[in-house]
Amino acid sequence: MDRIKRSSRKKYADQDYLVLLNTVTKDIIKDIFISHHLDLDNKHRQELSKWFYLKEPVVSFRFRHYPEEKRLKQLFKKYLKRDFISYHTPFETFKSLFEARPLVNKIDWVDQKSSLYYFIKLLRKHNVIANTKNKHWMVASEFFLLKGELLIPKDFLNQKETQDQKKRQQLENFVKALAQLDS
Repeated sequence: MDRIKRSSRKKYADQDYLVLLNTVTKDIIKDIFISHHLDLDNKHRQELSKWFYLKEPVVSFRFRHYPEEKRLKQLFKKYLKRDFISYHTPFETFKSLFEARPLVNKIDWVDQKSSLYYFIKLLRKHNVIANTKNKHWMVASEFFLLKGELLIPKDFLNQKETQDQKKRQQLENFVKALAQLDS
């Protein structure tokens, strides 16, 4: 009888070790992905779903009134491309930020977080984008990199707007031009 008790205890201990090993392995793989900036998002969704439980995809903003693509591209190049968005980010990637669809590629914001924060606030303030149901920081963190680094929604908590008047003016001009296209 004593032998049966020891045998069943060993069985439960083995199961506990397997669960622990499985959890640790998943954590290690996740750390490797994060340390090498491999996005755990929709871009690699099919491959990663084998190992991770993935959240529902975050959908980008949606223009209230979609502007003519040629005009949007001109505004993008004039106001954003040089000072705020990396040269390595193509216009198509930026445009997808307003197409109400899951992430394909991230936009690399090369300025400060304070200017990105101000940019998102301006889009909302001028009603350029449809109601985000208070998920605008989630969308921003999903669709933007900050100087090549990943963002999370918490990064925007207690964030202040940029105080650089030149940058503020550039962002305001871009958003106001988009808002005028809507009218």
